[in-house]
Amino acid sequence: MRSLRAALMLLVFATLQLAFAGKVAVAGISPDILCCFAVYAALHMRPAGSFAWAWGAGLISDLLFGFKLGPFAIMYCACAYVLAGVRSTPFRGSLVAHSVAAFVCTAASHLGYWMLRTAFAAISGGAAWRVGLVEALGTSLGVAVYSSVVAPAAIELLAWSVGRGEPEVDLISRIAARAPSGGGD
Repeated sequence: MRSLRAALMLLVFATLQLAFAGKVAVAGISPDILCCFAVYAALHMRPAGSFAWAWGAGLISDLLFGFKLGPFAIMYCACAYVLAGVRSTPFRGSLVAHSVAAFVCTAASHLGYWMLRTAFAAISGGAAWRVGLVEALGTSLGVAVYSSVVAPAAIELLAWSVGRGEPEVDLISRIAARAPSGGGD
């Protein structure tokens, strides 16, 4: 049931990205709402599932931006991998942490998108897609700032609709909980 709700919210976020993100653009920069979905997945879902959801959000971003080889999918999955490695119960509950995670992941994914797209254009030998590093950096940081402002509301909406997820318990803690207590002297 939780996967069905997550899939529905991914479609809602894709619709929001497609229909409304351009209308709230400031100086041509709009938030990356799908990256907020990837951040939510990394912080509130199991790691294996979070990679799949981040990959799916990235593929949708690739479709929306018209790039076929999946650089956003790669970058969102890499960001989910990093966030899944550093998350903890206090970290994933903080709205400030959600904003910081959205900022870092959005900036990294948009810079990675620029690097991968530039590399593919150079390899293909066709018409080169060239955007200067300064312009790419400025756009990436602008999108990251905007996404970090939107992230707390987006992630709270996801947490409300899909769920926050259970805190993970490591294998040693599970074994220790099942072990019989030493009841005798």
